[in-house]
Amino acid sequence: MTPATPRYFLRAFLGMALLFASFATQAQEYQSKYERDLQTQTFQYLELKEFESAQRNYDQQVKLVPDNWLCFFDFALAYLNTPKEKVKAVQYFEKSIELSGESMGDMIAEMI
Repeated sequence: MTPATPRYFLRAFLGMALLFASFATQAQEYQSKYERDLQTQTFQYLELKEFESAQRNYDQQVKLVPDNWLCFFDFALAYLNTPKEKVKAVQYFEKSIELSGESMGDMIAEMI
């Protein structure tokens, strides 16, 4: 049995953060049925580990609700789980911090 690596713990932590973010996002009120359906479909993509499809949906969501910090945070997590595009996650984490306000920004900064 091999010991757990720091990378394993990072993935576990980010997985928990994604779970937390998903519950918080689901609790928000949506302006339209389209937004609700898009969010539901995006979570299904994440569960299936179809991160590129989830990214396409998040791209639509951030255009629909450009002031939702949690949507940008989830978008960043989708990029973080894509092997070749991890660097793109940074800009979405930064936007999430910018939109979330000082207290949430500190929490997000500590998580990343």
